[in-house]
Amino acid sequence: MVPQKERRRVGAAQPNRSRLPLSEETCTAGSGFAGDWRPNGAVPVLLVALLTGSMVGAPQGAAAIEPLTLEVNREGIAVATGVLTLPGSPTLARHLLGDALNWPNLFISHIRVQSVARRGDRTVTDMYLSPPLFLGELHMLVETRESSPHRVETRLVRGDLRRYTHVWQLTPLAGARCTRAVLDLTIQLNTWVPHWLFRWLMRHELDGHLERVVAEAARRAGAGTTCASDKPAERPAG
Repeated sequence: MVPQKERRRVGAAQPNRSRLPLSEETCTAGSGFAGDWRPNGAVPVLLVALLTGSMVGAPQGAAAIEPLTLEVNREGIAVATGVLTLPGSPTLARHLLGDALNWPNLFISHIRVQSVARRGDRTVTDMYLSPPLFLGELHMLVETRESSPHRVETRLVRGDLRRYTHVWQLTPLAGARCTRAVLDLTIQLNTWVPHWLFRWLMRHELDGHLERVVAEAARRAGAGTTCASDKPAERPAG
């Protein structure tokens, strides 16, 4: 009797190899793909959309968003920097960006936060990502630290990514009525995707994510909050 194959975890659908654009042999490190060939059922397009924004339109906030910078290196590591001017103080921005229970509003509604455990200066969030047309869920356990009033840092502990770092640096503007928020994001997938497609998706979805952050900050700050052109105020020590 032929032993049954090991059962794959939920959501690990078998790829249709007849429809793959390239063979397994060509999907290796340094060949222009973001990651090694690992047919683990994680659809790269949907995964990027989950972690960087929404696949639907976001509220307009372009006036407060500087041009995004994005690079993908030969190992498939994407590094992006986004700069926002947010209405409201750095304290308001820190509460907005560091609140894991609010992340579904800043990304997409298909993020399911399983648990949030606060331990001193860090918060551990266990969450599942379930994009449309995807059978099953993608798991991420992340740790968020607010090491100072002007820094919110989230890093991957374990899950269905090889690397994930999401850091916000906050600087008061206009007498602390507004905040300059700089996002430094690093992502490396645990499956393959062409670099050109990965780069395009990252840019498209990050634009949507940043617009959502601006819109939510404006909602929380309330009507009448304006951010006149101003040099960043000096950041307090620590």
